[in-house]
Amino acid sequence: MDEAQQHKEIQKGFNAGYLMEKHNPALAQKLREGLTSKDNPYAMGFIKGSQEYAQEALFDNQEDSIEDDSISQEIDNPESNLEKDNNDKGLDIDA
Repeated sequence: MDEAQQHKEIQKGFNAGYLMEKHNPALAQKLREGLTSKDNPYAMGFIKGSQEYAQEALFDNQEDSIEDDSISQEIDNPESNLEKDNNDKGLDIDA
């Protein structure tokens, strides 16, 4: 198999592994376990694509968790400005 064909097979496997991990992670795991041949470019691509999606999903979930935490903190602990009272907009400071 020439290098261009090998690259196409890796790419096809990568895309298949990525999509399989996205839509059916349990099946993707079983397929990864069954793909033991390190010489098969499609198998190598499949494994890498599956790993890539899992890593991206983990990173995206961490970002969502951080955003959710910061939003809940803003709601639970609103900042209070001690320089302001109910009748005044704030202290005037002349420079």
